[in-house]
Amino acid sequence: MIPTYKPSGKVGVSTLPYLLLGLVVVSVAALAYQLGLYWIPLIYVSFLLTIGMGIVVGFISSFVVNLGHVRNTLVALIIALLISVTGIGAKFVFQHRQMIGDAISEIMKAENLPQSDRPEIEKFVKNQLTFAEHIRLRVEQGWEIGRVAQNGAPISGIFVYIVWLIEASIIIVMACALALSSAREPYNENMHSWANEDEQVMRLPITSPEMVSQIESAQSVDALLEIPIPKTDESNVFAIYQVKSIPGNEMEDAYLSVVMEVVTIDDKGKLESKKSQIVANAILTKAQREQLAENASLMKDAISAYREAVDSEEAESDDPSGDVTTDDTADASGGSEAPPEGS
Repeated sequence: MIPTYKPSGKVGVSTLPYLLLGLVVVSVAALAYQLGLYWIPLIYVSFLLTIGMGIVVGFISSFVVNLGHVRNTLVALIIALLISVTGIGAKFVFQHRQMIGDAISEIMKAENLPQSDRPEIEKFVKNQLTFAEHIRLRVEQGWEIGRVAQNGAPISGIFVYIVWLIEASIIIVMACALALSSAREPYNENMHSWANEDEQVMRLPITSPEMVSQIESAQSVDALLEIPIPKTDESNVFAIYQVKSIPGNEMEDAYLSVVMEVVTIDDKGKLESKKSQIVANAILTKAQREQLAENASLMKDAISAYREAVDSEEAESDDPSGDVTTDDTADASGGSEAPPEGS
């Protein structure tokens, strides 16, 4: 079994401050999200806005995990849930306040009241339009798909709750996915740093079925590095050797991933690439990292030599007679006709 990286389960001391900052940032994002939903009240656009909000919440959760040095997947999941639920809740709070503001403006406009009466009207509206009443009205009103004149279908009642459930699911799932991905990234406990320097060290052409079998059945990193160096790059299957390391320490504390790539051409002549991961974040020692770099260099030299040979053969095929000019012969012999002996 190839030794691979596993999160230690530890949590950085700065996690809580960054979490509080994340809650503030997601509240601001929720305000922008609410305004987008308010000014563009189309359910199709709302869906796209929800996807965008999910991405934003996911990135905020990921940043908190990353900056807080969270290597515990359960804690990362809790962080994502707290941030996403805060964002969703803040959106409803801002929508409630927006409804209150609209109601106040409508009453003052209808009654033609002066601004001096606004505090009293605001107090009255807040007493009448509670958060529960706000939810009831929104469920009752719902949304409309299409135009009423064209038999547009209203979405109200229980369907509003279903839409809200879908919205919350999208945001929460995206937040949890990104947070968990960040918590599982390789982390060096001795240097207290994420190994986020990503480099594709070698793209190895697979020129025989035995090479595929050797890679897939490898039980150690050394076995992965013992793959024969190919003499040609003419292949549609490649083993991509990617290394993650700590910035500034590229030759130490590294983690190797191997991805098998199959390149094909579809019916329209476009290249298609299908990738499957063989090894994920195998622990790579300094000596093994050096060996991998040497293998990559040897492979590059071998393929360059192959390409030069191919180019040379193509050049000779373009001139099948093999004749050269008189000037070229003179240059190759180091000059023109030799002087007479004894001169």
